[in-house]
Amino acid sequence: MDLPAARCGIPPRFVALEGPDGGGKTTLARQLADRFGSRGVRCRIVSDPGGTGVGDCLRQWLLDPPGGVPLAPMAELYLFLAARVQMAREIIVPALSAGETVLADRYWLSTVAYQGSLSGVDEILGHGGLRALAQTGLDLARPTHWLMLDPPRDVAMARAKRKKDAIERRGEAYYGAVRARYRSETALLPPGSVHWLDAARPAEEVAEAAWQIVGV
Repeated sequence: MDLPAARCGIPPRFVALEGPDGGGKTTLARQLADRFGSRGVRCRIVSDPGGTGVGDCLRQWLLDPPGGVPLAPMAELYLFLAARVQMAREIIVPALSAGETVLADRYWLSTVAYQGSLSGVDEILGHGGLRALAQTGLDLARPTHWLMLDPPRDVAMARAKRKKDAIERRGEAYYGAVRARYRSETALLPPGSVHWLDAARPAEEVAEAAWQIVGV
């Protein structure tokens, strides 16, 4: 979509923050929002999945399945897709249309990396099929920048102080597959849109590096 004209010299943009768990995406989103706000730029943070009534319900099911029964891989996939399309319709597209900058704590690339690393999904949909399905319904909400945070596993584990959710409990092999999938998938994104950040660095240094990409 064509974004509205620039405000305060910084044009509105849609920035997706991606990567495995423990990379500091949520912290970085808040730091960038503060920087945009200090320059008079209206900024919206969204967390995928969630942010809407529908999305918040689906997020609860995804991260803590009712009765503790694991979701079938394809069921998990479709719940993520439903939550995201609703968020795009209710929040992202209206915000961008109003000239706001949007920062997404995860987006469709997470679905390809995480659900694509589950047994059976690629076999059913095919590699390209999953990628296409993950973007269905998001034509008016495509990121202008992808900020990728991929910390070493020991750093990510040290940051994980809260109780792990159902997806985070899947173990080392799954985590490695997710990291590899991120690398292969970002190679297919538009040239110049993907920026890898050293997520092992202090949060303020990561924020400064990110700001040099999206804020100036």
